[in-house]
Amino acid sequence: MSFRPIQTVYKGYRFRSRTEARYAVFFDSMRTRWQYEPEGFNIAHEGEEINYLPDFWLQDLSVWIEIKGTPPKPQEELKARLLAMETGAPVYIFFGGVPMADEKAESMEESAFCYLPNGEFKKNCWFAKCPRCDKFGIVEFGKNVLLGCSHRLGPKIQSHDHRDLVAAYKAARQARFDT
Repeated sequence: MSFRPIQTVYKGYRFRSRTEARYAVFFDSMRTRWQYEPEGFNIAHEGEEINYLPDFWLQDLSVWIEIKGTPPKPQEELKARLLAMETGAPVYIFFGGVPMADEKAESMEESAFCYLPNGEFKKNCWFAKCPRCDKFGIVEFGKNVLLGCSHRLGPKIQSHDHRDLVAAYKAARQARFDT
């Protein structure tokens, strides 16, 4: 017996999985412009062509997003790394589904990886929102980094459990769809 994701319709798009559709709801709730599978890529690697169709392009953040139900396999990681280097934009692979609204950021570690255009790899990345200016972005959990704003707020620089994020997680998890 094999299980396949349930294709799901949301806003006129047929998503390959319900989890992808839930992330679209999350992005809408965060008022972040997104495109679903906007273009495919043929990337040359070691004499071969690798085809890749990333799930989302987030215009406001200039990042690619890939959604997986489980941690990425080596071939999926290679595609993400190559796409980042080819396009000059970071590629994030989020896996394991949309978190529960009351889930703490600490429990979301090891649920998203980042591949940067310079070949650098980061893990433990997640969505955050600055509690002072409401800037939305993706940061490496536990790192003293900014979201592009100038607010330094101590060890917990940006909020992973900002009220808007919690509401967006809740909306995504509670969404009902056509199939």
